[in-house]
Amino acid sequence: MKIHYFPISNFSEMQKHLVGLMCFIPFFIVSCTNSKPDATLQAKLLTDSAINLTKASYSSESLQAALGLLDNAIAHDPTYYEAYWNKLMYQNQLGLRDDAFRTLNKLEELRPYSPDLKATCGIFLLLRQDSIGAMKKFEEADILFDNILDTIKADNDPYETYSINKAINLRFLNKEHEAQILFDSIYSRHDNPTLLAFINRLKQMSKGEMLHRFGVN
Repeated sequence: MKIHYFPISNFSEMQKHLVGLMCFIPFFIVSCTNSKPDATLQAKLLTDSAINLTKASYSSESLQAALGLLDNAIAHDPTYYEAYWNKLMYQNQLGLRDDAFRTLNKLEELRPYSPDLKATCGIFLLLRQDSIGAMKKFEEADILFDNILDTIKADNDPYETYSINKAINLRFLNKEHEAQILFDSIYSRHDNPTLLAFINRLKQMSKGEMLHRFGVN
């Protein structure tokens, strides 16, 4: 098992997800598969190509081309998480909401205990006008966030990223006071102006604005 995470200092990555998907900030990409090593390598190379393509251009044409590369990656390794994650982002950006929801369901199959996926599913359900189903997902996510935060050290990047995502999830649970307390706690532990501006931006967003950003193509 090989574990990668996006550090909290990677603000451009965080902000891309905030603006492009209004999804929860991804940090763990776990590659653990029974597929043949060469198949997984091919999936990784194709996924990297898709990501590089969208770094050069985020146009509809580039996103469509990237989706083709990701489908090819998944054909090589049907359990390659990062291919599905980027596919979800690009489908959502293109307004392919039903396709994105199916991709999200596959991601949940691969990572059933990921609080970020549970919370993202909750947002999708809100967009589908299923508030009862959405609240259930947000509640499941909150439990999973607490389980993780109780088992990792408070002085590392994953802890802070999980904390930010938990605060966002609290907002969708209509626990705004608790969300603000958590945002303030994160804010007080840092002096990086870019991170502080990012936290302030999140603090000032309403649940409605976050949902709107997620749903806008």
